[in-house]
Amino acid sequence: MDNASNNNTLMVVIEEELTRRDIPFDHNASTNPVNQSALHAYARTLATDPVGQCCGIVSACHSSGQHRHRLQAVIQEGNSNGFWRGKLFDGKTMLPVVQLLRDCITRWSSTFNMVDRVLTLNPAIQSFLLETQNADISDLSIDAKDIDVLHDIHQVIEVPHVAQELLSSERAPTLSMALPAYEVLKGQWTQLQSTIWELSHYIGVGLDKLQQYINEGRKTRIYALSMIINPSIKLEWLKEHWEAEDVENAREWILQAMTSFLSQQVLTNSTAIASRSLSAGFGRMNNLKVTVRCSASSTSTASTVPPPPTIIISEPVIHSLTLETMEERIRKPILPLLPAQPAQLVANNSAPSTIPNAESDIYTCAPCF
Repeated sequence: MDNASNNNTLMVVIEEELTRRDIPFDHNASTNPVNQSALHAYARTLATDPVGQCCGIVSACHSSGQHRHRLQAVIQEGNSNGFWRGKLFDGKTMLPVVQLLRDCITRWSSTFNMVDRVLTLNPAIQSFLLETQNADISDLSIDAKDIDVLHDIHQVIEVPHVAQELLSSERAPTLSMALPAYEVLKGQWTQLQSTIWELSHYIGVGLDKLQQYINEGRKTRIYALSMIINPSIKLEWLKEHWEAEDVENAREWILQAMTSFLSQQVLTNSTAIASRSLSAGFGRMNNLKVTVRCSASSTSTASTVPPPPTIIISEPVIHSLTLETMEERIRKPILPLLPAQPAQLVANNSAPSTIPNAESDIYTCAPCF
């Protein structure tokens, strides 16, 4: 049975779908040889592992002190005589006098930092590799096509690098920013699938994994609670980016947490009663006439008993939150969506609360509700 017509129909449908996603495709390859040729050239360059080539260059330049010092000298000489003018992508005329960075599997963003540094110093690297005394490593030189592919890879991995730096802050809690950052990462990568369509498959693999994490994060109570008590997020952001079912779950979780906190505050009434009882017993104990012998003559004179110490019992603070006021407080954000110091976050919250100090954890401080 001849399926040629069915195959042609399928290719037309695929072409329409890829065109809708801004991915060049021609179901009749012979009519568009330029695009096909460029695609095959890109695939061949990608198969040579440009990132691996970067690792080889870095290893060679770090293999000896002479190599490191000579690369620094090449950079400085080019800066002095203006040799880099017109050869830099950002339009600058001088290169930074820095060393290449190694890739390390146990260090965050090390691959991005390595590629970024190689692209920055590429003119000096190529000059260094082409020197006569470096003939043994001259085969590590990369051409313009390799650089173009590296730029594309750099652009793709820059997005998670920025997200990682945001969430690695040491001066403010960042748990509430995790899922919003991943949502932005998802949107940026989705756009890059159309912009750098040659790498769309690899980006898609990352998107699938990222979406799995986001879906699991939406089902985790701690993420939802930390986001709602963040004055810059609250429920409004969740309603805009989450499914209705996930938003409702988050709303129930925060109301349960707030109700539990308020019930603990009400229990302080019984605590105050117990304190008063203990105080009365302590005063009675102090008032016992231990200096008087009861069996002695009633004419005996008792010594003066000093008054008992005064025990001050503070009244418990009862929060006047109701279900309606709780709903209002968790609904709208009151700060822009920017990471801030814990003290700043609390200080800008209009809700009456006991303000923790800057070192306390805003996400576990119940009065921040």
